[in-house]
Amino acid sequence: MMNTSGNIVRWQRLLAGIVVAILPLTGCSEPTPTPSESPGAYGSGTTATAPTALKNPKVETDGEIGKFGGTLSYTLTGDPKTFNPLIAKETSSTEPLSYVYDGLTETNGITYKVQPALAEKWDVSKDGKTYTFTLREGLQWSDGQPLTADDVVFTFNTILANMKIPTSARDPITIDGQLPKVEKIDDRHVKISVIKPFAPFIRSVGGMGILPKHVLEKTLEPDSQGNPKFNQYWGLDSDVKTIVGTGPFVFDTYVPGQRIVMKRNPYYWRVNKEGKRLPYLDTLIMQIVKDTDSELLRFRGKEIDLLQIRPLDYPLLKPQEQSGNFTIIKGGPTFGMGFVQFNLRTDKNPKGQYYVDPIKQKWFNDKRFRQAVYYALDQETIIKNFQSGQAEPQLSVESKVSPFFNAHVAKYSYDLKKAAQVLQDAGFKKVGDVLQDSSGHPVEFILNSSSEGSVTLRIANVLIADLKKLGMKVTLQPLQFNILVKRIDETNDWESMIMGFTRGVEPNEISNLWESTKSQHMFRMGQKKAGSDWEAEIDKIFQQGRVTLDEKKRKALYDRYQEIAMDQVPLVLLPNSLALLAIRNDVGNVRFNSFAYQGMIFNAWDMYKKS
Repeated sequence: MMNTSGNIVRWQRLLAGIVVAILPLTGCSEPTPTPSESPGAYGSGTTATAPTALKNPKVETDGEIGKFGGTLSYTLTGDPKTFNPLIAKETSSTEPLSYVYDGLTETNGITYKVQPALAEKWDVSKDGKTYTFTLREGLQWSDGQPLTADDVVFTFNTILANMKIPTSARDPITIDGQLPKVEKIDDRHVKISVIKPFAPFIRSVGGMGILPKHVLEKTLEPDSQGNPKFNQYWGLDSDVKTIVGTGPFVFDTYVPGQRIVMKRNPYYWRVNKEGKRLPYLDTLIMQIVKDTDSELLRFRGKEIDLLQIRPLDYPLLKPQEQSGNFTIIKGGPTFGMGFVQFNLRTDKNPKGQYYVDPIKQKWFNDKRFRQAVYYALDQETIIKNFQSGQAEPQLSVESKVSPFFNAHVAKYSYDLKKAAQVLQDAGFKKVGDVLQDSSGHPVEFILNSSSEGSVTLRIANVLIADLKKLGMKVTLQPLQFNILVKRIDETNDWESMIMGFTRGVEPNEISNLWESTKSQHMFRMGQKKAGSDWEAEIDKIFQQGRVTLDEKKRKALYDRYQEIAMDQVPLVLLPNSLALLAIRNDVGNVRFNSFAYQGMIFNAWDMYKKS
């Protein structure tokens, strides 16, 4: 997650941030459940059996042997909007769910390599179009019921393939408009076929958390509008104890505006070096706060155990490490990106009204206008004054630490004279203190931002002040983050906006932002085809990148996409904060880096309290 802006974090991205090192182990047995692990304690209320002994258990962590029990607390900014994993979009919903669901594979947060999760192994056919996954033996849902190939088939063929279920989870594994074909071989083996060789498939398929057929099958009946009842299932009015998953924790209590309490899943599949089921922690508490300032107050008051630090707060907290009994860990540049974007839509809404004023459409769709805004972004001042030097300029739309990063793209250093010249070349002129377009219209627009992010608001004001020097009148309109998401996903009634998005190791994982017909093409949301030639070229690049197996050729393709993106600048990139985590010294097995930063407690199953 990013501290400089409220970001849209997709469920599949959070699930990818788990770190494990798989090593063989023999001679270990499954521990007997404690009373707190009694069958049926959590889940749908169905009759559950005692945890099945894991056959040939593997060491799923190279961490030290921890202490079982204890509670870990931290904060969540804002209430969730849903507990349905496929409907969830915003961080306040996706983060709690990240502890509940696992995919067939996952991305190692240290090496960035793909590794087994619910599937212990897989085989790929010679033509690269068929994958055979072997599920771990003895897998169980959090209600004690067995997890089998039937659940995998149900997840992909019934839930994900149902186009009446609005979800972005299908985007990363869709090839030429077609989802993979999933077939059951037996209870522990599934075959997944794709129409073309799909280079990022093994990584991308891990983003799809497997769902419980025995619980959700009944939710596919249509409602009065003909949509699956699944779309409203596990909403905020649900008994959270009925939510069944495979992750290290299960929901226990949700008190709106106060907290989410999660309990240890006694049927979790990971074990430690002694063969005992993880997680170590009994309880995970997310205290719900209204903003990042409240998070800081709670950490300084020792009410929570860990905090993602805003760069602005680093000088304040660093001297307090010893007295506060905590340590600050630096994880390097984040994979996330914050940006200013303009609404490039040129069409009308169902009421026959333009989403964006036609006068402003012309400005926003001229790349020179967007480039001028980029030149007016004083990144060095922002980094120094509001990020305490704990950030660096974003150099491309792919992360600097990604193997696909392209450093040879257009750069936009702060230069108001250059900005003014670019605007003049585009037909704008300054009359007095007011910038006008070629038809004499004064340039003014609204910039929306999350009201929960104080640093974001400060950054916005710096940019607005410099745009005023160019003659633009920009009005800052802070909104609750969930309202911003609704404006992007539903109403599209916005002009410009500060937003954020997480990136992964694999560019295809962010394809739903860049491809014009995908679910999160935010700057031109909802249009049925590419709105410009450059968007069409990016579409083609991502389509080719998915089916190109040669890594050098894939790198060349993604280099080109970055060149286009940084020339056209639909996203004016804000400085990239360093990943910073403050954590109490009595928490063990702490692992943290910029990739893990996206999920915060990426190895919660392995962390423990020392006292």
